[in-house]
Amino acid sequence: MKHSVIAGIGHAVGEKVMTNFDMMEFLDTSDEWISERTGIKERRVAAEDVYTSDLAAQAGKEAVESAGISVEDVDMIIVASVTPETLTPHMSCLVQKKIGAKNANCLDINTACTGFLAGLNIADCFVKCGEYQNVLVIGSETLTKAADWKDRKTCILFGDGAGAAVVQPTEEDYGLMGHHFGADGELGHTITLLNLLKDQEEMDKRISGIPQTLWMNGGEVFKFAVRAMINATKEAVKKSGIQMEDLNWLIPHQANSRIIEGAAKRLRLADGVVYDCVRLYGNMGAASIPVALYDANAEGKLKDGDIIAMTGFGGGLCYGSIVMKWKAIR
Repeated sequence: MKHSVIAGIGHAVGEKVMTNFDMMEFLDTSDEWISERTGIKERRVAAEDVYTSDLAAQAGKEAVESAGISVEDVDMIIVASVTPETLTPHMSCLVQKKIGAKNANCLDINTACTGFLAGLNIADCFVKCGEYQNVLVIGSETLTKAADWKDRKTCILFGDGAGAAVVQPTEEDYGLMGHHFGADGELGHTITLLNLLKDQEEMDKRISGIPQTLWMNGGEVFKFAVRAMINATKEAVKKSGIQMEDLNWLIPHQANSRIIEGAAKRLRLADGVVYDCVRLYGNMGAASIPVALYDANAEGKLKDGDIIAMTGFGGGLCYGSIVMKWKAIR
């Protein structure tokens, strides 16, 4: 059976840098308070007229160029997001139009912060069965547009960005090795972002009174996140036929440095194995993992043949992990 491999990557982030000190101008908070609880120092904010599909298209186009193919070669586009600017047309169709990938099938998915990994898993299935040769997978969010800017416990967390990867078949010994995904819908109420639902209890949670803002029970999500990251990573490693010590890198969802540190400690990972860039971007939802992957590669950290685990958790509540053998990208 053929393997599926990431052949190209791309990224895009909001142009504006918003630091913790900037937030002190309109929130009762401090750089120390935010840094100690989250590890975040700054986040990126998209312009008012820049939306999820715009960032997705920018990242997607770069990934296609990185893979050395043309946009006409892309035969499927998968976009993961919880912040689409429209429900229809959906984001993948908008990306198809914006980059000119006229031959591509289109699919949107929503598994929150695990969305990019879920997209890779879907792409892996299509590639292995021979259905598609070039699948463009994108995680894109404009979470600052959904933030409750009066809620200092949540709005400090979020940033805007997109990350993308082109998935192709290969006969070489590279690519996706194993995965594990799961969900706990019983805990779904701990993160909510409303659409058509009219619910007074949900409205009362939102300090701004704006329905279409994201609310989260941080304490409950924290406990779930550590458990989920540990379980997902262990299972994906096991299914890949390797040991935890074989990992060269763990690239986790960049939500909170304390969650990342807690999971890494319990997984007994060696120092320097975990890639953490949360201080620069905050939580970019489905974009967090692919942007971190892009940055790690750009910094020269990822070497040909490295074994990488990517692990995420988020709304739903969902979680997942993918292990792959990295093929160097030119």
